[in-house]
Amino acid sequence: MKISKGSHIAITGRFQSFNRDVGIFLIETLGFHYQPFVSLKTDVLVKGYFSVDLFDETKESKKLNSAKENGVLIINEMTFLLWVIQELKNFTGEQKSHFCESYYDEIQQVLNLSEAGQQNKMVDLLINQLEKKITIV
Repeated sequence: MKISKGSHIAITGRFQSFNRDVGIFLIETLGFHYQPFVSLKTDVLVKGYFSVDLFDETKESKKLNSAKENGVLIINEMTFLLWVIQELKNFTGEQKSHFCESYYDEIQQVLNLSEAGQQNKMVDLLINQLEKKITIV
C-alpha cells in the first residue's frame, strides 16, 4: 500500500495495540496530516475494532459512513501498523537520527523506555515494538 506524503489521514474507533494519541503521533511524525474528521480531503481512514456512533451503538461511526460515501481508503489497525513499520524501515540513517532527535520524548513514551542513551536504536526499537503488537493481535 502506497500512501503519498502529505496525505490526510483520519482515525475512528478504539484500537487494541495503541491509543489515539500514539496513532496521531505516528501519522504526523511520518509526514502525513492527521484529520480529526472525514472530509473530501481525507485520503485514508484508520478503523479501529470498535467503530460505532457515540449516541447509537447499533450504527457505524459517522466518520466510517462519511468515508464510505466519499470513497476514502479504509484500513484496519493491522494494516496501519504494517504500513507504519514499512515507512520506518525506509528511513535512511540520517532520517532515523533526525526522527529520534526531534521526537525523543514521544518515542520514549510509545516504547515505555526507562533507560536513557538508547537514542541511536530508537527507530529500530519502535519497529520491533510495533511488530510485537502485530503478532499479539
